[in-house]
Parts: sequence; structure tokens; C-alpha cells
Amino acid sequence: MKVLSGALLLATLTLSPLPARSMSPQAAAPQATAEQKQQLLQLNQEVAKLANDGNYKDAFEKAKKVPPFAEKTFGKQSTEHAFALHNLANISAALGKISESEGYYKKIIGIYDALPRSEGRRIRVYKELAAIYRLDNNLLAARDSLQKAILLSEGLTKLLNNEGVDLLFDQAAVIEMLKRPKEAEPVWAHGLDLLNRINGGRLDVVQLPTDALWGRVKKAGYVKGQEDARGTVVVNLSVDETGKVTEATVVTGAEKINPIALRMARETMFNPLSFNGKPMKMTGTVIYRFNSGFMMITREIITVPL
Repeated sequence: MKVLSGALLLATLTLSPLPARSMSPQAAAPQATAEQKQQLLQLNQEVAKLANDGNYKDAFEKAKKVPPFAEKTFGKQSTEHAFALHNLANISAALGKISESEGYYKKIIGIYDALPRSEGRRIRVYKELAAIYRLDNNLLAARDSLQKAILLSEGLTKLLNNEGVDLLFDQAAVIEMLKRPKEAEPVWAHGLDLLNRINGGRLDVVQLPTDALWGRVKKAGYVKGQEDARGTVVVNLSVDETGKVTEATVVTGAEKINPIALRMARETMFNPLSFNGKPMKMTGTVIYRFNSGFMMITREIITVPL
């Protein structure tokens, strides 16, 4: 299962794959030649290489050329056009161009809304858009975007898969960030019940339930003397039944700021969830984004079914 979306985990940006052919009637109209299909594939591969090497500025400049080519060659309402915009949205987020990224995601939704059998792709887009809204601290929009994804997932799978459960947990976390714990409670409970059913009654490890780090870092002075700190650190956490961090490992980061992120992770106390009155261990990923002494913390929820 994918831990983080490309919109958040900058070091391993995941670009959308190029489909073998478009599924939409509209996309078939321009009748792309084999040469044009190969040209689009090559463009996407070049963008992916630049992005995966961390060269987001050049990746962005090249990625901007792909949507016009895809639109002209395959059609405005084609999956090829949507995928090209998706890559551009991810790279924009990696560069901190949050407003631009939001705009691209809205265009993608407009394309998929007109395409048949696009529910799975729409779920993914709504989930990633919610993550972008969270980065922009637009929590109400994040909650609403997740609700749209949940409704689509309910129609497809009754939420009876790990992706559906993740959507519920994502929404519950956002509601908690809005300081509405009573509203979040039934969403957590529904997600835990589904996860228990999916895993055949074995529910020993769940996702991190809250952003317990908010409001603590500035008081603790973690970044004092590090005013020039820049970059992103991704840390995987394991938390015991009491909320204490038992393991913290850097997934990706930078030598100067890794120790700061690890210290913050290890000194954090979380509020563990319980199921049927029994506290549970937790696992999750925290992302620390440093920018000239200012640090923003985000979290992408993961689940670990046993």
C-alpha cells in the first residue's frame, strides 16, 4: 500500500502512469498516431526522471508543455490530458505552488466528471486535493473534498477496503484539526469498525489519530539557531499503547535538519485510540517542512493491517 501521495512526499514524487489508450469516447476523436503516442510517453518519462531526481524546477517547466500536447493530440476530455495535468499538480505542490496545484486538480476533476467509469481516479484526485487544502490550512475544503471521495468509495466498495478506511481516518483527523472532537468520534468509530471487519477481527495497529505536534514545536524551541534550515524530512513512527513513540526513522531528509525532526518525533506524546476498550499501538508518517526557520508539520495517515 502506498504510504504517501506524490503531492506530499517530495523526495519520491509519484507521477501518474501513461495509459495504453484512453477510455473515453471524447479522447478517441483526434486519432493519435503511434508516433504521437510515443512522443507523449517520452515527455512523461523525461518529466518523471527530473522530478524523481529532485529537480522540480526543470520538471515543472517540461511538465507545462505536456498538457497542451495531450489536449491537442488526444482531446481535452481525455485521460491522457488528465494524467498530464496530474503530474503538473504534483510538481507544483512539490515547489510550494499550492494555489496553482489546486487549480490543476480542479481541472482534472472536471475532466473525470465527464468520463464514464472514472470513480476510482476521482477518489484519488479528491484525496490528493484534500491533502493540498491541508497544506494551505483550508481545513473546511479538505473535509468537503474527503467527503466527496468517501461518497464515491461507498458507491464502489461500501468502503470495505483499506483505501476506504483511510478516507474515513483522513476525514476524522481533519475534523479534529477543526477542533470538533465530538463530530470526529463517529467517523473514527466507523473506520475502526470497518478495519476490524476487513482484517478478520485482528486489529492491533492503527493509524496516528491526531496531529499532536501542533502548537508544541515553537514553545520547545526546536529550531532555535537553525534559522537557515530548509528542506523536508519524512519520519516513520511507531507508537505504543500509552501514546509514547517507541521508534522513529528518517525515510528521507537532509543532514542538517534530520536530527531536529527526529528529536521532535521522539519527544511527542500521542493520544492513542482504543477499540472495545483496549488501547492500540499505532504507526504513521510525519512530514516536517522547514523553510528559513519556520516549520510546518503535516501527516498522511497510513494503516497497517496485521
